[in-house]
Order: sequence, then structure tokens, then C-alpha cells
Amino acid sequence: MAKNIQTSNVCNSCGGMNDPLAESCIYCKKALPKIDSESFSNELLIEKTSEWISKSKLRYIKTGKVDANRQDIEIPNRVIRAYADKYLTMLAYRAGKCPELNVIYKELKEKFLSIKPTLFQGSKSLLVTGSSLILVIFLGILYLSTSAAPREAKKALKATESLIQQGKLDEALRKSEEVFVPESYSDETSAEYDRIRDNIQTTIKDLKAEQDKQSSDE
Repeated sequence: MAKNIQTSNVCNSCGGMNDPLAESCIYCKKALPKIDSESFSNELLIEKTSEWISKSKLRYIKTGKVDANRQDIEIPNRVIRAYADKYLTMLAYRAGKCPELNVIYKELKEKFLSIKPTLFQGSKSLLVTGSSLILVIFLGILYLSTSAAPREAKKALKATESLIQQGKLDEALRKSEEVFVPESYSDETSAEYDRIRDNIQTTIKDLKAEQDKQSSDE
């Protein structure tokens, strides 16, 4: 039987349209039903990954209104990049099972690598330049604007990527714990590494839950 593929997550409380990976409604903040990401076709997964990576160059985006009585919702750059992180993690995992996806995965990862983050206050954001913040990339080499990122963090991210592609999610989760910044780096850099690690770990846990569910259903 064909799976019912959902391209958006509709809030049962307010009817707002949310991204399939959203856990709470962006409009009313109520919890959303969880969508099985394994039901995503390769085409949809690539489309959503590309969509959020393209948006990650923006300081913020605005959603449409649910109704005439509500204002548009601003989605800041940090949330945009979090979605890009999650979709890239999922695509890395899928590429491990479908080698034909490796080329597009690497292309999208490189595209995300090339986009600088912004400060995180919506329409009041400023583009980050200089050495004040780390240039975020996903699962690969991390760079500071003017100096190399911690070697241990780079190695941990590359190892995590490899383990995800091999489907070794428990090991990937443990390895991701090594992604951290020494105290000698700035608070902004430390916070950015924490964001990357948290996004990776959340997505790995979701993938593992779906993997375990499939095993129990077989």
C-alpha cells in the first residue's frame, strides 16, 4: 500500500500550515501531530532541503496569515538554519541507503557551507561579518571568519556524518557529543556550535525512533 505523503503539517487547533518537521504550530504554538519522515519521497526530501538552504541566506522570512485577524509571523534566520540542518541530516541518512543521492547531498551541503549566518532578531538582524561569529556549515569543515575552528569539533562532525550515512545512528549520537567549543572561544561561537549539535542530535533521535518503529512493525 502506498504511503500517504504529507507536504505540510496542518495545525488541528488553528488550521495553520507548518513545515512537515515542525513540532509546534508557528501561529498558535500548539503541539503538532508527528509526521513520519520515512514517508517522504526522495524528491520531496531534496525539495525541502533545497528550500530551507536557499532561505538560510535571508535575515528572516514571513509566513502567510491564517486569517484576517492575525499578523504575519516572522521566522528568524536561526530557525531557518535549524530546518536546513535537520533536512540535511535526513538527506545524509537517506543517501547512505540510496547512493544515487550522494551527489545532490554533497551539492546541497556545499551550498549551505557557502552561506553566512545572520544575527537572529528577524527584520532587525545584521549580516555577520568579521571574526565575531562562526560561519556555520553542516556536517563538514567549520570555519571561523578569520581563523580555523577547533580541530576536534571538525573531526567529530565529519565522523558523525559518516556514521549517519552508514545508518549507525547510536554511534552517530554518541560521536555528536564531541561537537563543542573550548572556553577560549567567544560566547557567540559556543552558542552556534551548541545549536548545530542540538539540531543534529534531535534529528538523529527522530530518525532512530522511526528506524526502531519500522523494525518492530516487520
